[in-house]
Amino acid sequence: MDAAPQVSPPNQRVAPKPTLPSEALFYVDGQVVVLATLAVSLLLFVTDTLRYDLVAVLVVLVLSATRALDPREAFAGFADPAVVLIASMYVFGL
Repeated sequence: MDAAPQVSPPNQRVAPKPTLPSEALFYVDGQVVVLATLAVSLLLFVTDTLRYDLVAVLVVLVLSATRALDPREAFAGFADPAVVLIASMYVFGL
C-alpha cells in the first residue's frame, strides 16, 4: 500500500529551515522564542521594572520581529473594539 503524503493543516505554519550555513547560526525555533519571551515578560511583570503596557507592546514587537508571529496576527488585537474603547478612555481621562 502506498502511504499518502503528510500535509500540514493550512492554519499551521512551519518555520523555514535555514539553507545557508550563515543562516544556521541565527536560526532559533519559534517555540524557543515564544517561551523565552514569556519568561522575560513574566519576570518584568513580577519585578515591575517596566510599565505593564510597555512590556505588552515589547512582547508583540519581539514576536513579530523574530517571525514567531506574522505581523498581521501580532497587531490584529489592536483592531478589537474593546482595545479601542480602553485606549480612548485613557485619552479622555474617564
